[in-house]
Amino acid sequence: LQYSEFREKAIQHAFHLCEYEKVIKMCLDGEQQDKNALGLLKKWKTYQYEAYENLGDIENQRKLALAFVLEDDFAYYEKLKTLYDPTSWLEIRKHILSTFESTSYRSYMYESILLLEHLPNKLLAYCQKHPATILYLYESLLPDYPSETHQIFITHMQDLAQVARDRKMYKNICQIIQTYQRVGDEKLVREFIEKLKQTYQNRPAFLDELGKINN
Repeated sequence: LQYSEFREKAIQHAFHLCEYEKVIKMCLDGEQQDKNALGLLKKWKTYQYEAYENLGDIENQRKLALAFVLEDDFAYYEKLKTLYDPTSWLEIRKHILSTFESTSYRSYMYESILLLEHLPNKLLAYCQKHPATILYLYESLLPDYPSETHQIFITHMQDLAQVARDRKMYKNICQIIQTYQRVGDEKLVREFIEKLKQTYQNRPAFLDELGKINN
């Protein structure tokens, strides 16, 4: 089967006939042929997983689902979780989390897992490492870590203020301050705004935007 569309039709036909072993073979052949085409590779693996489901092949479901999860496919996270008993799952979850934690970049997959599993301590560490994420994760962090949430907001806004050089960037900082108002009490917010005005008194456009907050 040289062409992917023909392969897909053959796979679907095999599914219709409940020939799951045949599906798996065609998927494996497709993976070899299309190993440099990520979209097709994912398609063959998805069909392969479905065949394993129909065969009740737990071990191969686990392997494929874990690979999907580590490739940022959240749809397979809960599927993977159901394939383990609660005690065994904790070890698998630990492996998944440590894999994401070993990278330096932000990961929406990692964030989604932390929120689903209710792991505020890890969420705090993640936000401290990537302060910009506080803008959309603060509501999940605030109940357990109010003072830390406040500090991450401050750190993020200070970092932005240091590099801001035009009105668009100043407006962005002021929008974040308005979000921050939902976290910090009014007195702390006003103190922070005044501190910015004093620190950046030589930036009239910034002062102008700061003056518009709550006005």
